[in-house]
Amino acid sequence: MHIVKKYNYIKNIVGNVDAENMLNKWIYNLKNNVKRIEKLKEYHSIYASYSFSDKTLKYYMTNDYNKINSSELNEEKKKVIIKEFKIMMYKEFERIVNLYVDRREISNGFYIDDVIYGRNPKYNGFYSDIMDIFAEEEVCNVCNVNDSIKVYVDEENKYYINSNHISKRNSEVLGYVTILKIALDRKMLYYSINNPKKYSKKMIDKFNTRFDYVYSKIEDYMLKERDLFTTIERYLNHIRNKVNEGNNLIYHKDLNKILTMMSSDNNMPNIEKYLLKEV
Repeated sequence: MHIVKKYNYIKNIVGNVDAENMLNKWIYNLKNNVKRIEKLKEYHSIYASYSFSDKTLKYYMTNDYNKINSSELNEEKKKVIIKEFKIMMYKEFERIVNLYVDRREISNGFYIDDVIYGRNPKYNGFYSDIMDIFAEEEVCNVCNVNDSIKVYVDEENKYYINSNHISKRNSEVLGYVTILKIALDRKMLYYSINNPKKYSKKMIDKFNTRFDYVYSKIEDYMLKERDLFTTIERYLNHIRNKVNEGNNLIYHKDLNKILTMMSSDNNMPNIEKYLLKEV
């Protein structure tokens, strides 16, 4: 179901022919990467996770779901449960269809073949976390999920961002990935995910060249890396994984300064709703 939704979503971006080619690759990867779909016997809530080691998609639905047709749950609660479970499952499928085996290593998204520049992760590595964020943001777009959830980012609850989805790991950064995808060439992004060897470095180099004026202005930023794209990735990962959590607000503020400078580009309007806000 997610693959069909994704196909209908991207064909307006890459065209029917390329969308069909990508669809065929997704189906191939899905067949190759999933041997079993297993329902867990016990878990405390809604859950879905893919294990590459045994090529198994594992899931569990909270007991509340078992009452979905009963009068014990109101209609709003039922809708939330179903929506959250769908998003979780679709996100795992989004990751599965973009998983590849290369030289016996597992990687995903447009990082697979960029070995020279350090973007060839083992599954569950640093860049795998980044692609998990991309996957969840993509599912929200494909499924038209935009709930505008207020998520506080500091202990005093003075600063918050509006997230389009309740997500245990990714809520704080989903909007930032939306901005990043606005800045990227959207068509080339899909080409890079589908054929990283040909398009990945080209896409990242184009981004870094376009926003070189931004990179030149961030000398004293806490997580500055070798280029702007990598710098943004590092901020996303530190915020998502609560790395040095005491600096979380600083990470948000630094990243917001970067994204605000980028927004001066004429092709990046209306990103304010995704940026950090003060109460």
